[in-house]
Amino acid sequence: MLRRVRLKQIAPMRLGITVAVLQGVLSLIFVPVLLFAGGLAAYFEPSIFPANLSPLPGVPWVFFGVGALFMPIANGVAGFLGGILIATVYNIVTRWTGGVDIVIDEKE
Repeated sequence: MLRRVRLKQIAPMRLGITVAVLQGVLSLIFVPVLLFAGGLAAYFEPSIFPANLSPLPGVPWVFFGVGALFMPIANGVAGFLGGILIATVYNIVTRWTGGVDIVIDEKE
């Protein structure tokens, strides 16, 4: 049996937490790929990180590694704030438009 439901409000904190977890997990998946791609780029094109121009040759890689470690946390925080913002804007717009209709199939 199909049932029609109208989504009139989203809890901002719940959506913020959900998006933060999703962003953090996706970031954990993509960070190793980005590190590997950066390593390959530096291996095949050493002029990207010119060691002879830098007074501290290892500093670019230190920042790259620390940035990679910080990325899941930053994405989680950004996802949390973005989720809260999206839910709040949706709730405001819903007052004017009436919400989104969703069709749910109830199976026994």
